[in-house]
Amino acid sequence: MSTPDAMTVLVVDDDRAFLDMVSAAFVEEGHRVLAAVDGKTGLDLARRSSPDVILLDVLMAGMDGPAFAHAYASMPGPHAPIIVVSGALPAQAARVEEAAAFLGKPFELDELMGVVREVTAQA
Repeated sequence: MSTPDAMTVLVVDDDRAFLDMVSAAFVEEGHRVLAAVDGKTGLDLARRSSPDVILLDVLMAGMDGPAFAHAYASMPGPHAPIIVVSGALPAQAARVEEAAAFLGKPFELDELMGVVREVTAQA
């Protein structure tokens, strides 16, 4: 079910259970979800889909969160806000300089939805 305020949400995280949980929550809210298990795949999806918001893990094999964010910022715009969603230490998460917000794992889905609404309203 699509709503007038439906967004395209790109989730980049190497934890498949997390991807499934977050994807289901956003789809239930009427949003389109794109999921990537690594930064390189996420970057390819971002190029092709122009997401409205990106949920990004920090620690991933291959292209990690900071490398993804830097490469994404180098692409022609417009750019979606990036929300770092990670169990990484705050100092590690702070390496994603392009992030609009940080949400540490674990968190409640309502909390995530609130951060996404806040960040996208400011974009």
